[in-house]
Amino acid sequence: RAIDDATASQEIKLKLLNRDGMDMRAVDVEVAEGLVLLSGRVLTPEERVEAERIAWNVDRVSAVSNEIVVSGPDGLRRNLQDEWITARLRARLIADRGVQSINYNIETHNGVVYLMGVAQGRDELEAATRHASTVPGVSRVVSYVRLPQGAPESRMAQGATP
Repeated sequence: RAIDDATASQEIKLKLLNRDGMDMRAVDVEVAEGLVLLSGRVLTPEERVEAERIAWNVDRVSAVSNEIVVSGPDGLRRNLQDEWITARLRARLIADRGVQSINYNIETHNGVVYLMGVAQGRDELEAATRHASTVPGVSRVVSYVRLPQGAPESRMAQGATP
């Protein structure tokens, strides 16, 4: 599945970059288990719609989440802040022994953190989301993290002490 996801991601990125008359360089593409997350910025609503159309027309894609924002160029400062948030969150996930950080993709745009991947259970998902929401500068966390079938319930749901 990872090879299919990587292939789909590369194909979408190539098609976005080669789209004549549209500037799609600020669009980020992540693919996990056939789910495509489009994020970043474009200048027009038409570019936003076209990016989604391109993603849907790639083999091995089962769903597309279009989180692209239509806005002008926000400049280097915003991009640096977003990169700092992503790096800080990645470090927190790596440091947490209860989170398999390698299973998570992180994208940050305009202070909004997008998480993708597969959690080992509800506790891990809750920990990853908690880490993301407490990084300074984060305005919102959007999770596209999936739980495998039969994933253990949260310890909280089983009556454990917090």
